[in-house]
Amino acid sequence: MPIAPPRACLTCRKPAEDRSDYCKEHKPDVKARENQRNADRTVNDPTFGWYKRNAWVRFKKAHTQNGNVRCQRLVDGVQCTNSKVIHHHLLSPRLAPENFALFLDPRNVVGVCRDHHSDILKDDPRLYVPTRWPGLNNLSAPMAPLQHPRQTESFVSGLTPQEQSQVAAKEQSAETKPRKTAADLIALVRAGQ
Repeated sequence: MPIAPPRACLTCRKPAEDRSDYCKEHKPDVKARENQRNADRTVNDPTFGWYKRNAWVRFKKAHTQNGNVRCQRLVDGVQCTNSKVIHHHLLSPRLAPENFALFLDPRNVVGVCRDHHSDILKDDPRLYVPTRWPGLNNLSAPMAPLQHPRQTESFVSGLTPQEQSQVAAKEQSAETKPRKTAADLIALVRAGQ
């Protein structure tokens, strides 16, 4: 079997260690920076931990199993042909950290390739093919633009008016009850579908 040429350190271009992108000199620096970055995100980003929850892992698996395997971005009116590698939130959870249900809402998540992933906190859903998901109606109709709940009176999440009133009723009843755990909230969302 042929031997691959040695990799070069991304920092200094010296030969890198085994299957690494950095030499012995720079590898500890990169690891320390990554650890600090994750520590900062844990403290400063209330949604960072959501991406590690089992609910998110199961959601991503279901998203793919429902046929969302290609990049959903529309380019000149045609769906991109690249494979999906990233699950992208149209309305970033960082804009509504109190709304975990929106984090797992299939109308708010699209699969994209690396070329079409953006750091935009609020993306236009009309630029994407609608997500395939059992029970979602009007998949051919574009979803209404997502808006941040603090910017407008009504938060448009792609829910029907009946679903929005059910969510509002649940939120009002939740305000009088003690706080629920994440598992309880996920069960409420699933029960409402």
